[in-house]
Amino acid sequence: IFRDVYLYTVPEIHVRDLKITAVPEAEDGSYENTDGTLTAELELQGERAGCRIRYALSLDGSPVLDGELRPGENGEGPEENIRICRKVSRPLLWSAEKPVLYDLRLEV
Repeated sequence: IFRDVYLYTVPEIHVRDLKITAVPEAEDGSYENTDGTLTAELELQGERAGCRIRYALSLDGSPVLDGELRPGENGEGPEENIRICRKVSRPLLWSAEKPVLYDLRLEV
């Protein structure tokens, strides 16, 4: 049996798994003009000492939020996933009539 095999390299510290959720906060059952919460959970693989994570959320090239953190700042242990949870003020929500896509950039 012959089969193609692909080998690739990864940096010493890298994101092994990533989960992103964006949730609007409904006020009185309405999602208009409300805030939202963006959560990113990262599972890193490799030595975390001295590592930092930068994140930036933008809409059509305009910054919405950004920041930086170091693993352990939020109280997670050395093997736990890193959780970034930030409020987004009055996000534009996706709909079939007005589709809106935000860009999220994460750097380790």
